[in-house]
Amino acid sequence: MGPQRRLGVYVGFESPSIIKYLEPMTGDQFTARYLDCQFNETILPVLGREDKEIKRKDIAWNATSMSFLDLRTNDSELEVQRIIHLQSVANRLPDVFIDTKKVTKSHIPVENVPARLEVLEVTLTQTKAFESQIRRKRGRPLGSKDANPRKRKEHIVSINHDANVTTSNVSKDKIPEVILSEDPKPVETMDEDDNDPQTMEECRYRNDWKSWKKSIQDDLDSLNKREVFGPITPTPKGVKPVGYKWVFVRKRNEQNEVVRYKARLVAQGFTQKPGIDYTETYSPVVDATTLRFLISLSVIEQLKMQLMDVVTAYLYGSLDTDIYMRIPEGLKMPEALKSKPRHMYSIKLKRSLYGLKQSGRMWYNRLSEYLIKKGFCHNQISLCLFIKRTESGFVIIAVDDLNIVGSPEEIRQVADYLKS
Repeated sequence: MGPQRRLGVYVGFESPSIIKYLEPMTGDQFTARYLDCQFNETILPVLGREDKEIKRKDIAWNATSMSFLDLRTNDSELEVQRIIHLQSVANRLPDVFIDTKKVTKSHIPVENVPARLEVLEVTLTQTKAFESQIRRKRGRPLGSKDANPRKRKEHIVSINHDANVTTSNVSKDKIPEVILSEDPKPVETMDEDDNDPQTMEECRYRNDWKSWKKSIQDDLDSLNKREVFGPITPTPKGVKPVGYKWVFVRKRNEQNEVVRYKARLVAQGFTQKPGIDYTETYSPVVDATTLRFLISLSVIEQLKMQLMDVVTAYLYGSLDTDIYMRIPEGLKMPEALKSKPRHMYSIKLKRSLYGLKQSGRMWYNRLSEYLIKKGFCHNQISLCLFIKRTESGFVIIAVDDLNIVGSPEEIRQVADYLKS
């Protein structure tokens, strides 16, 4: 037993690795690790409170006090009367003691007396001069205004009055349908140097609306070509449709010139519920170490490496759960369903859409099934690698981006049936 050890009485355990024991002298309970304890069942220490009798001390009412140190004399009586008189004078003249300038200050130094600080009244300009440079760097003071305030742009929407349409015939619950074939006539247009639009409504009141309309139509055509959307049906009872959002981006070149208008419909994956809308989301991708190994392998074996990119890859994955999405802007409602408000209907997704939690996994499953049918097999160490042995050697495909390693002839064959 070292000097840091102390004796205790084992009383129980808190967990398989933690015990509880009592301190013999005080009777307090502590915990300790089981591996740090040594047990001796031959000795039972006596608690400190058991071998000590409680000694009661009687109160002595006639005990001597410390009054002999301060004897009561005539001088002490006169001093008490003088203090009482000064207190009565102070009570009658409160204003004299409030003004500190009229109070006589003692020249006798006294210890442990709080010092009185006089705060000078300074102007606002003097206060700014005292500000530290660190305070100025961290931010401007609260309440300050911009020297050149920015002007907010107001959108003016023209309203065409029609004699055949009355206010009572307009339904508040009905969402207006966007018809891409018709061009609106905005009164005021936005500057193209502004940020990219956030909603379709902003796109409609810009000078470049025709370019945005074409990109929106191209994205809808791509979704219809890949059969992403199912039929439009009334929203099932107890189902909360997933939201959507249109994302608009202008692609620029090195000279900051707009070369392409891109619009993409994405799902709001944050509205999905785990266990209902999705279960698994993990999708293996190649890491930096594996990519460096493939590059070194291609150099050592004198192989070629080619990178392929699948356009809208996530749209090829089939969903494993039923997901309903709110009808996005740009899709026309069937004539038979226009009798009810638009928000009562939803569209069922047949394939994965960008923004869904499981989109990456669905694309990996689709690609994995296709490559296995073509004779590839998973690598046991890295599931993102697919290897196929051929007569002349082997070919390796790494996902998510399709990095193909092999001879030129093998890469051409793989690229051909991947494109098909």
